[in-house]
Amino acid sequence: MGVQAKIEKFGEDFRLRLPRALMDACGLGEEVDVTVRGKTLVVAARDPARAGWEEAIRSIPQEAIDRDFEESRAFREMPNEWDAQGWQ
Repeated sequence: MGVQAKIEKFGEDFRLRLPRALMDACGLGEEVDVTVRGKTLVVAARDPARAGWEEAIRSIPQEAIDRDFEESRAFREMPNEWDAQGWQ
């Protein structure tokens, strides 16, 4: 899909107005990633924050989780003044 778009002066900046159909076709939202390649402006849909984290966490073997939990036990159980009075 190719369309012409308009660039408008907006204060000291410029803004690029894009038709809704183009935004929808590309999956663009209110925030995008913009890069320059040569003299070409590339506008791409931004991945949501924490995209892929759930799959990455599910791929961690349970043995590794258990090992890390045990290795951090001393740190978790270390007394801290804040635990006794700081949060009250």
